[in-house]
Amino acid sequence: MKLAVIGDYESPTYQELLERVKIIFQGETVLDLSACKGSWKQKSDDRIDLIGLSHRVIICKEWDVLTDVKKDITAAQALGKECLIDIGGQFLPFPEYAKRW
Repeated sequence: MKLAVIGDYESPTYQELLERVKIIFQGETVLDLSACKGSWKQKSDDRIDLIGLSHRVIICKEWDVLTDVKKDITAAQALGKECLIDIGGQFLPFPEYAKRW
């Protein structure tokens, strides 16, 4: 199974979340969306391509203040991906728990 991690791609907290996901979901392929390079449009397109390859996406808890993250979440939902949000170290269904947090 492939997991895409959505977050503030240039932040150290993204790298921490990415490492935590790799540990918790051992044996699954974790896609690092921060590895996408190029112009803003190229990075956005590449992230959406990787989201399309994933089975599930993990979303950072700061999702509501990051424009790129909102766009990537919208793409994941449009593609019918299972979306989980990181809340207190747990991965809970998004958007049900995002509204409560």
